[in-house]
Amino acid sequence: MESYIEQNIRSKKKKGINFRIFCISAMVVSGIMAVLFALAMQATGVTLPSLLLLLAALALGVTAYFMRDSQDVEYDLSLVGDELRADKVIGHNRRRALFQIAADAFEFFGPLDNGFLNVAANRQLKIHMLTFPPEEELYYLVFQQDSRKHALVFMPNDEMKMALRRLCAKKSRRG
Repeated sequence: MESYIEQNIRSKKKKGINFRIFCISAMVVSGIMAVLFALAMQATGVTLPSLLLLLAALALGVTAYFMRDSQDVEYDLSLVGDELRADKVIGHNRRRALFQIAADAFEFFGPLDNGFLNVAANRQLKIHMLTFPPEEELYYLVFQQDSRKHALVFMPNDEMKMALRRLCAKKSRRG
């Protein structure tokens, strides 16, 4: 029977409430500016400076909208059978696949401690951090993909830990 485990990791690397207020106020101000410049252009005619100011106001609003959404980041980990897939979800609607790896590419799995530092020192690893700021109980998974070694650093739930330990039985470190 094929197992299915999914975990959602919400990134804590988010701007505070002040950043959200800044983005929303920038959108409101740019909307008001766009309406005022459009009314001024209708009353006095289209001039190059008023057209440029209108375009600048619209660009400010669109930029603030996308900056606000880009701060909401989540990571989805799913383990289907013996294949691990990681996706980055930005703003609850844009999904980008980070990697998809089979269990035979797994090399090490264990708690983040001096053992990981030894592994990282002896190899050139591309490190993928799926939690910000680092939590207390972080784990790492070293795997090979595209002839390069990668390390996934994350905080797995108990079900994901057990499944990864089972898949990396001889290479797993207890923790």
